[in-house]
Amino acid sequence: MPSEIQGKRNARTGIKLDNCRARGNRFYFTSRQIILTAVMLFIFMGSGIGYVWSNYQGTQIGFDLSRLQSDELKLKEVNRKLKVELATLRSPEYLEKTARALGLKEASPDQIKVLP
Repeated sequence: MPSEIQGKRNARTGIKLDNCRARGNRFYFTSRQIILTAVMLFIFMGSGIGYVWSNYQGTQIGFDLSRLQSDELKLKEVNRKLKVELATLRSPEYLEKTARALGLKEASPDQIKVLP
């Protein structure tokens, strides 16, 4: 009987000895696990891509806003200059100087007609 126990268990510790390689311990994924893993991977990748895309769009909108604000300032300056030029061109002094340069002179009282 002791030789029988020695063949199956260690005589000192009583632990069973098995020196052959372990077989059948490989872990195989089921199709359900593969599909679930793929879906989770696509969701994770999609959310990452969405996050990066939204940050990119926010940055682009910020650049566009900055460019449009500078364009607005330039157009306001042009508008201000044009208003000053219009006021200058409408002034009586400028009109009189331009008329005299063209050879026009003041109208005599008999040339003036008053409309009713």
